[in-house]
Amino acid sequence: MLTEGKAERLQLEKEHYMIENSSSKTLDNLKEPRVLNAHVYIEQVPECLLENNKIVLISRNPKDTAVSWYNHNVADVETDYTGKFPAFYELFRVGNVPNGDWFNYNKTWWEWSKGRPNVLWVTYEDAKLDLKSVTKKIAKFLEIPASDELCQAIAHECSFKKMKAEKHNLLPFELRGDMSFYRKGQVGDWKNWFTVAQNEDFDRIWDEKMKDCDLPVQFTI
Repeated sequence: MLTEGKAERLQLEKEHYMIENSSSKTLDNLKEPRVLNAHVYIEQVPECLLENNKIVLISRNPKDTAVSWYNHNVADVETDYTGKFPAFYELFRVGNVPNGDWFNYNKTWWEWSKGRPNVLWVTYEDAKLDLKSVTKKIAKFLEIPASDELCQAIAHECSFKKMKAEKHNLLPFELRGDMSFYRKGQVGDWKNWFTVAQNEDFDRIWDEKMKDCDLPVQFTI
């Protein structure tokens, strides 16, 4: 929306722009400037892409990520996951889930990003708290002139409620009552899922793995 200068969503799935899901031919044919997205690890990205492009890195706190990832895998017809959250938590805490370990992924990208002017780090929590401000920050990073009115309009179009309704309507009609990739979009919903024992266990893991990392993480807002 910022590159187009208007708060209008493209009528395409984001997977169309994912570097791990699309062919090089598909990506080469996209209109420039291309806005691509990915969930890949840093070692999977060619050096030329890392050095010659502007990169916006987005993270979400691991407790909410665990809950969201559990529900996503239950809803996703491609995974066939049928377990309950306690079993999924045991897999998540050791990184034995699709896309791997939260700590390894985020810490690696965070340490690499430090001091690089072509990288902007954004958190889900900040976007949830004030999406207009985050939109303005991204516009400044991309060196795109964007008025307050445009940033506010983009924030409205990209609100969780708005995107959930639109994504739901893209599903086949027979699936609309049972499936959605958008659930609550809240910060701190992990409190409704984690038991006291799970929370204490994860806090111990957090203290161990993050003791030498200054990655900004918000578990509540």
